[in-house]
Amino acid sequence: MVSVLSRVQGRASAVLAVALAASCGSVEEPRRTVEVQPPPIVWISLDGLRADVVEELGGLPGLTPNLDRFLASAEVAGSAIAASTDPIAAAMSAFTGLLPSQHGALHRETPALADARETLAEALAGGGYRTIAFVGGTRVSAAHGHAAGFEEWRGLGPGREALRFLRQLADEPTFVWIDLDLPGPPLRHYPALVPRLEALGDRVAAEGLPERVGTVELADAVRGSQVLSDEVRRRWFSLYCLNVARADLRLGELLDALAASPAGARAVVAVVSARGEEVGDQPEGEPSGALRRRWLEVPLGLRLGGSLRAAAEARNPGLLAVARLHASLVEAAGGVALPGTATSFWSSVDGALSERWTPSGELELSWTSSVGDGEVDQVVVDDGFGLDAAPSEPRREVGWRWLPSAERLLSEQEVAPLERELRERWQSLIGDSPPRKPRWLEVTAGTQSHE
Repeated sequence: MVSVLSRVQGRASAVLAVALAASCGSVEEPRRTVEVQPPPIVWISLDGLRADVVEELGGLPGLTPNLDRFLASAEVAGSAIAASTDPIAAAMSAFTGLLPSQHGALHRETPALADARETLAEALAGGGYRTIAFVGGTRVSAAHGHAAGFEEWRGLGPGREALRFLRQLADEPTFVWIDLDLPGPPLRHYPALVPRLEALGDRVAAEGLPERVGTVELADAVRGSQVLSDEVRRRWFSLYCLNVARADLRLGELLDALAASPAGARAVVAVVSARGEEVGDQPEGEPSGALRRRWLEVPLGLRLGGSLRAAAEARNPGLLAVARLHASLVEAAGGVALPGTATSFWSSVDGALSERWTPSGELELSWTSSVGDGEVDQVVVDDGFGLDAAPSEPRREVGWRWLPSAERLLSEQEVAPLERELRERWQSLIGDSPPRKPRWLEVTAGTQSHE
């Protein structure tokens, strides 16, 4: 079997054979090889960060200056579509390049990665990468399967250890995953960050904010079981904005530490939120809940640094989706993602499928597609067919479509064909065999040879 990376002194190194012509005469000098070492890869993940609060993506001003600068410098950047709204499922989809139905970690009652499904850390470790994780929060855990492939698995805590590690990061094949678990719930009050709210005007409240809003309170508001007054909505949204600012502050510290390291220039860096969040701030009369835009549209940025795939070739990736990062980072390291994972950013796609499983086995589907000029058309169908994917009596037929100009509920006549279309898309994906192990390439004389 051909490994993606020829092993050199215990670490991975791709080999590129270069023919050098003689500067004069017809005699050529002997061919020689030049080692092109795969770059370090740093993945910084967040949870609950929506695209509509990021200024660089046309969102609110002043909350995310560090993320804004990173997105402006990244070769691939924009609003991306999450694979799920469930925190466990979304995080695992980001890490495997698979839909929840493929990787098996559906929700808190079925949280574990299915046997033989491969994480990004396993794929990179198979190519000779050192792998280390600094994780925060409960949605990411060894029990769920996120630790698979990591040589070292550490808690993030205040982040001091992660900052030291990044400042010393060597220019060698190392995969570092830092999970901030921000700005998602519980939401906390950070008085020192209140000045960041000034640019938002009357939309937010700088005073009278609660000290904390928990996960259960937010969930009740989303479901409608807790009715919020306009003032409470404003205060909750203000608190969310403070948590966004807190996430951006910590992100800036990490990016500054990495920039000061020996690997700063060559590191491939990904920053993404696994999913968005809804904090009771939707306008009155607008539907809330699962698979809404606030849950699915998230910021994503990928700086390619010393990627072994040319950055210029990733300029037109089409619709961005969080699950596409898996294959993109494998390819940046010189690997090839097997069929079944979401397509990398070196190919263009025009749509993304998202899903949400309920503990009772019902499935909600969303298809988001490009309509040009960076705008999207989203179709959502709450179908309720079960874990066996067999057609069944729908719990209810509810759908909605979002276009740049308006959002509306679909008529009964519109729902049925869209439901069939989404079901067919979903079944065509799930029917593919998920990857069981990495397939790697070796770069030689400008060609790619596969196992």
